[in-house]
Amino acid sequence: MAMMSSASVKATPKIKAEVEITTHDGATLKGKFFTVPSQRVLDVLNDERTFLPFETEEGDIFIVNKTFIARIRPLGSPVAAAREAPSWLGQ
Repeated sequence: MAMMSSASVKATPKIKAEVEITTHDGATLKGKFFTVPSQRVLDVLNDERTFLPFETEEGDIFIVNKTFIARIRPLGSPVAAAREAPSWLGQ
């Protein structure tokens, strides 16, 4: 199996969508999901990935299992100008 270098993978620019997540155990997390400009949060939740990168209000990035999410509430429009998503998020 050939390995691809990260330099050969073309990354799609990401923007951040502010959300509030409620988990199955009742915890609430506020932060941002990374989306492409044409995506909605609903599109991210319905894509084929099991895990999603999530940035907390403090700027920490976690990888969240979608099955852990009980409810999600968009908090506003995507945050495009604040900061682009880290390039290592790829896709």
